Amino acid sequence: MKVIMTLGYGRLHLVQAAQRLANLGVQIRLVIGWIPRNAGGGLVRLASRLCGRDLSAGLEKRRIASSPNIEIRQMPFLEAVDAIVRRILQRLHVSTVGWSVLAWRMWGFFSRRFLAADAQIFHVRSGAGQGGAIAKAKRLGLKVLVDHSIAHPLYMEKHLRAEYEKNGVPFDLGISSPFWRLVARDCAEADMVLVNSWFVRDTFLEAGFSSDRIRVVYQGTREDFFSIREQTPYYDGKRPLRILFTGGFGFRKGGQYILAALAELKKRGVACTMDVVGSYRGSEGLQEKYGARDLPITFHGPVPQDALKAYLSTADIYLFPSLAEGCASSGLEALAAGLCVVATHESGLPVTDGQTGYLVPARDSAAIADRIVFLAAHPEDIRRTGQAAARLIASGYTWAQYAENVEGVYKELLA
Repeated sequence: MKVIMTLGYGRLHLVQAAQRLANLGVQIRLVIGWIPRNAGGGLVRLASRLCGRDLSAGLEKRRIASSPNIEIRQMPFLEAVDAIVRRILQRLHVSTVGWSVLAWRMWGFFSRRFLAADAQIFHVRSGAGQGGAIAKAKRLGLKVLVDHSIAHPLYMEKHLRAEYEKNGVPFDLGISSPFWRLVARDCAEADMVLVNSWFVRDTFLEAGFSSDRIRVVYQGTREDFFSIREQTPYYDGKRPLRILFTGGFGFRKGGQYILAALAELKKRGVACTMDVVGSYRGSEGLQEKYGARDLPITFHGPVPQDALKAYLSTADIYLFPSLAEGCASSGLEALAAGLCVVATHESGLPVTDGQTGYLVPARDSAAIADRIVFLAAHPEDIRRTGQAAARLIASGYTWAQYAENVEGVYKELLA
């Protein structure tokens, strides 16, 4: 079996997918932006200066072990142009939406030359199939599998727009956005859509897709995160609760409800602290509106993976009340680590309420506060659900299992 896999801009999970599928004997032609020989070299340092951010860590994660089953095709110039143009537009305070549409169409257009009839499947990240890529794949007789890892744009338009507008935040995540219409078009043209949670599948059904065109495969989790919470004592009720959020903090992730819940906990006299580890750029207005400076919350910004482990190994509760997700890798890491996770159904996380964590309704800060009050009074439930979550992830949410599941989807497409 031969698969042509195209990532579009950035890394995401398809690099891991290519490596693991190659280990199973699947032949992969991987179309990617740039994999420098030395992620710390002079060329990367120059590119980092031009883009205004350090690119070395992200580029290092793209490295793929040599395999006779992986054929890499790079488009570094296209990725460089995209990064530089975005930097210029951001400095000019100009929206990048129009450029995103053009850039992703360019990706599809220039990636067409790597499509050939010697493959059977075109596995394409949603958004990277326009510019004629999906059309050419179909002309060549390839089956098209579109990989999509967030709620359908129609769902986001329906359920998120009002949330953003009531807080005075520009909204460009739904079907009204030209970029997300491009993404939706890829999904509509697919023979099959691969999504990363049952929640995302539900949003596609709501958008009118038939269930036989959607397959759910949860992504894998790094094994060095498994059960690391066991390294330090669990909460015993004799100290303040340690609450953790990781990832990008903002409106879509439920940041406003986190802050409102913390205010309620403070009012009720619950002793707790909260750490936000990850980007909080653009959330300054949210923090000011919901009084973050008067709450027991600390914003740390992005940290290296080893430093993230330190936070996961000492936190008691992982809070993730997202309003619309795919299935965030940060949440899977928390489950794998053995934390007690409090999340929404919309987070996409594989949480069974009361068994491997707790589910709270979206947009409900009171429910979040109530659950944390309960857990503060029942430390044994923090340990029990955290340990059950760690067992769950270790048993079926590894990258090896992910590759086997995706290979099964490939075989189904070709049957």
